[in-house]
Amino acid sequence: MKTMNEILALEEITVDKTVIEEWIELQWLKPIKKEAVIYFEDIDVARIHLIYELQYRMTIERDAMPLVLSLLDQLYATRAKLNMVVEAVKRQPRDIQADIFSLLNNGDGE
Repeated sequence: MKTMNEILALEEITVDKTVIEEWIELQWLKPIKKEAVIYFEDIDVARIHLIYELQYRMTIERDAMPLVLSLLDQLYATRAKLNMVVEAVKRQPRDIQADIFSLLNNGDGE
């Protein structure tokens, strides 16, 4: 985990403290707060990059940002669940895997 000062010292972070504090206030970022110190995990750093890209490079309107971030969060959560399903399928015997792939290729589920 990194503190705010450590985050701001990273060369790839191109926003200042007030912007990051605003994103926290808007709940676009949800770092860990312990006592008076804010800690950022690697996922928070990635999200800072994402928000920067969306807001400054793709010029997503501020009012639209909560919706965009929510949809991206849902997409990432679905992707993580799909990866868990893939891992579960890999642990099955070959004949069960073949049945599952056959159903997927059929597309109708029956």
